[in-house]
Amino acid sequence: MLYSRGFRAQLATWVVLLAGVGAGGGGLGCAAEDDSADDDDVAVESEEQAIRNQSIAGRKICVRVKRSTNLYRDPEGGATITSTSKFGDILVTDDASPRYVLVQSKPGRVGSRVWADPDLNGLRADEDIPKLAKRCRISEAAARKAAATVRGNKYTRRAWIDVDDLTGNLRKNLGPSLPNGPAFQSDDRAADGDPKVGRIRTVKEQCLPEGEYRGGNPDDPAGFYTYGTCTDWAVNDRTKQAVCKRRGKEMYVSYGTPEIDGGGLTLGYVGAGTRVHQIATHVHEQKGDHCQTDRPGGGVRCNGDAPPAQRERRIVWSEIWARTPGRTIKGWVPEDCLE
Repeated sequence: MLYSRGFRAQLATWVVLLAGVGAGGGGLGCAAEDDSADDDDVAVESEEQAIRNQSIAGRKICVRVKRSTNLYRDPEGGATITSTSKFGDILVTDDASPRYVLVQSKPGRVGSRVWADPDLNGLRADEDIPKLAKRCRISEAAARKAAATVRGNKYTRRAWIDVDDLTGNLRKNLGPSLPNGPAFQSDDRAADGDPKVGRIRTVKEQCLPEGEYRGGNPDDPAGFYTYGTCTDWAVNDRTKQAVCKRRGKEMYVSYGTPEIDGGGLTLGYVGAGTRVHQIATHVHEQKGDHCQTDRPGGGVRCNGDAPPAQRERRIVWSEIWARTPGRTIKGWVPEDCLE
C-alpha cells in the first residue's frame, strides 16, 4: 500500500498550477459539469492577435471548427473518444450551425493537435452569452446560435482535435505548455534518473466515482462522477447513488485534484485497461473551501464537519504516470478507478 507524500506532493502541484492561474474553471478549469470558462475583459481585434498576445498559460481560446473532424483520445494515433453525441466521435459542423470549441492553452498544442472542449462549458448559459460573444469574437446573436448548437448536440467530453480543422492558425500561434502534466520531482525518480516504478495498477474498464465536493458554488456541489470512465450518468433521488447510463473507454488525467481552486485541469486520457504507475495517494480534503461533502445529491456540509455516523466514505486520489501514444504523462486520477 502506498502512503501519501501529503503536503509535499500537493504543494508541488499547487506550484505548477498556480503558474497557470486563469487557465480554466474557477481560475484553473475543471473536468466536471460546473466547469467555468475563465473570463477577462480584454478587448481583442482579431482571432490570431488574441492567441499571440495571451500568456501560454492563460485562458481558454475560442476558435471555430472549419469542417467536421474526429475527436481523438491522444495527441497522436487514431484512437477516438467515447462521447454522448449521436454523431459519436465526429465533431459535426456546417455553415448553418457552426461549431465553436474552447482550446486549453495548457497543455496547448502537442504535435498537430490541441486539447479542446466542444461543449463550451461555462459559457453557454443564457446569462453567459455576452461573455461567449466576446471570447469568440462574434455577435451576441451568433453566440446564442452557437450555444443552442451545443445544447442540441452535447459531446460531454474533451478531446484532441487536429489544428488544421480549426481556425486561429494554432499550428503557428500556439505551442506546448506542460503538455505531459506536472514535472517529475526529484523523489519521483530512481537512482538512475528514470521515473520510479511505483505500484503497478490498471485502469478499470468500468468506473463511476461516487460523491461530491464543493466547487465554485458552495450551495451546488460538483460530482466526482466525470473523473471516471462513465460518460453519462444519473443520480437516484431516493438513494442518492449515481448510476452509469453510458460507458466510456477512457478516463481523464488531471494536473491536480479538484481541491486546487475548485477544479482539476485535465491534460488528456488514459484508456481503460491501461497499466499505470501509482507513485502517491492523497485523501480529498474533508474540510475547507473545496471539501468533500457529507452526502451526494445536495449535501453541502463538509464531510469532516459531519457527525462520524453521517460521513461519506473518503475519496482518495492517486498520482500516476503512464506511457500513452507519443508521450509519457503524469497526473492525478481517482483511486477508485484503479485495480
